[in-house]
Amino acid sequence: MKKSVQRKAALLVVFTMIAVSFVSAQEGEDGADGGIGLTGGIEFGFGNVADKAVIGITPSAAYENSFGNFDVFAELDYTAAFDDPAAHDLYIEEEIGYNWGLIESGTLSIILNNNNTFRLKPELEDGETHAGTFEPSLKWTQGMGFGDLWLQAGLPVDYLTGVKDETALGLYTTLGWDSTFGLAAEFALNFSIKPESDFAGLGFKLSYDQGLIYGEAEFLADKEFKTIGINPEIDVNLNAFTIYARAEFTIAEDSDTEIIPAIGVKYSF
Repeated sequence: MKKSVQRKAALLVVFTMIAVSFVSAQEGEDGADGGIGLTGGIEFGFGNVADKAVIGITPSAAYENSFGNFDVFAELDYTAAFDDPAAHDLYIEEEIGYNWGLIESGTLSIILNNNNTFRLKPELEDGETHAGTFEPSLKWTQGMGFGDLWLQAGLPVDYLTGVKDETALGLYTTLGWDSTFGLAAEFALNFSIKPESDFAGLGFKLSYDQGLIYGEAEFLADKEFKTIGINPEIDVNLNAFTIYARAEFTIAEDSDTEIIPAIGVKYSF
């Protein structure tokens, strides 16, 4: 049964990549200009190089488009890490949003997001589950002369947490600014509602999009600043191609520092 799931997941990834290539070819034959919302990519990861480097490869496919007031997004990633034992994960994400213009330059967005991570190999042990989160959120965007200000509040429900019969409920609020000259900033406060009600931590993200070069840096911390995450990324955009490098740095008071780098390339159709 487990091998059947792995085989179906692998076939699904291959089929998606072939479909992306086929649609792109059709667009090229028709001479259509502009993208169709599909992006295919591949990423090479190196594991926690501060402890033990593990080579991993992640082919991915994503679709993002807008239809009137509706926004849709879907992503499929398959990760194979060549460790001992080897690890295989399948990540699937879906999102739909509706944008409602209530006042001049003011938009209310209703967003539903769901994501799942299925561990295909090694097999789950007794008491373990896959991971899954359903997240409804509301976002208000107000256009200003210097860019867009926005406020988003979400209620992530972890219905699969990796442990059987264990769920979690959270709440977050994010205040953001998207400038008219490429700079953007976000500040988030995270709260835990279940299993315990408490302030969980905060996050800050700064990015700059110059067209050819895109860069971002994200800072995450728990409520006592005992665990801190710093996640930088830089992209080089060459028309439809994007080449990127990113890393995750985790500094914790009671464990060793983790450094997880990755490089990748994407092509948008």
